[in-house]
Amino acid sequence: DKLHSRGIVHGDIKPSNIMLTPEGEVKIIDIGSAFESSTSQRAYFCTPEYAAPEVLERGECTAQSDLASLGYVLIELMIGRPVFASSSRLGRSEHSVPQEPTTGIAPRVDSRLIEEKRALPDRLEELLPRYGPVLREFIHKLIAPEPKHRFSSAREAEVNPQIGGYFYFKQLVLCRLDAHYRSE
Repeated sequence: DKLHSRGIVHGDIKPSNIMLTPEGEVKIIDIGSAFESSTSQRAYFCTPEYAAPEVLERGECTAQSDLASLGYVLIELMIGRPVFASSSRLGRSEHSVPQEPTTGIAPRVDSRLIEEKRALPDRLEELLPRYGPVLREFIHKLIAPEPKHRFSSAREAEVNPQIGGYFYFKQLVLCRLDAHYRSE
């Protein structure tokens, strides 16, 4: 939200670019790929396993693309393994590759990876059977194949009253399943 509210897109959200402080605060690091959304037609880098479909297909990277990447990371954290079979088969890599939308030069991306990303929302119940529908709906809204079906912003993802992150956290508090990291 802090980057996006300033008109900046990270462009390479992945596990190694997310850090947790001792106090439990999440920090997004390595902003070398970040760019102002108003100048999105410049070269940038992304990691195919965590990039949204539109980034891989057309080189279009927006704030909604960052949200999809965050959703892929969240699913991976919850299932404890890579989300996409094609990335496991090809040898898992967290290496960024250049995307150059102005020249039309883009890395070759396995079309199966894009297909898996487009089909992922339909697999959430299978992948996350232990988690309730509220969390699955939240993740679905992060990773929807089309950006227009995702949350409109990181702020909306956080505060949406029906399926936002805060709503889910509130449900955890009510069930006494929440956790705070200040003294842990």
